[in-house]
Amino acid sequence: MEHPHREVIAELDYDNLLPFLRPQLCLNLIWGVMYWMVNLIPLGSIIYYWWVQHISLDTFLTNVGLGFWMFFVLLPVHELLHAAVYKIVGAPKVSFGGSWKKFIFYAVADRFMVDRKKFLFVALAPFFIINTGLVILFFTYSYPVNLIFLAAIILHTAGCFGDFALVSFMHRHRHQNIVTMDEVAEKKTYFFTVPDKSI
Repeated sequence: MEHPHREVIAELDYDNLLPFLRPQLCLNLIWGVMYWMVNLIPLGSIIYYWWVQHISLDTFLTNVGLGFWMFFVLLPVHELLHAAVYKIVGAPKVSFGGSWKKFIFYAVADRFMVDRKKFLFVALAPFFIINTGLVILFFTYSYPVNLIFLAAIILHTAGCFGDFALVSFMHRHRHQNIVTMDEVAEKKTYFFTVPDKSI
């Protein structure tokens, strides 16, 4: 695809996301370290709570299982938040896609250019909004009910893998004045460098 005055530095195929996303969260990258830390903290917390409280395995698994189902309820909320933030930054049209087989879902704004700072807002707003709500619920309820929300935090944070990976990629190319644009008809997202600060 031709894009005059812009250099395409990468393209992301919606049918083959993981080979692009995985390398972006290496532990030597700041966003990779951050992602794995925000996964390990709640995971360590749930193990600690189980160990300290000496809860029965049945009760533990029941509450963690409810957290698992809460995560599925939160999936559409997560994507709707992406869409809402896209609208806030000016996207005229947002659509959704994904694969249950690969368990990957996404919101895309067709042919709408987003710079690095706006993309950070779009990509991570669902993580912060949903996890903040779950943390509040965790501290509102007592043990073992609060395990439901802790389990949901773990699963939702793990599910933000793609969001953190794309933010990490944009961060790596931050000195190149990088922008991104979805091409829904091609089922691809393009990453460009542009010659000046305007897009």
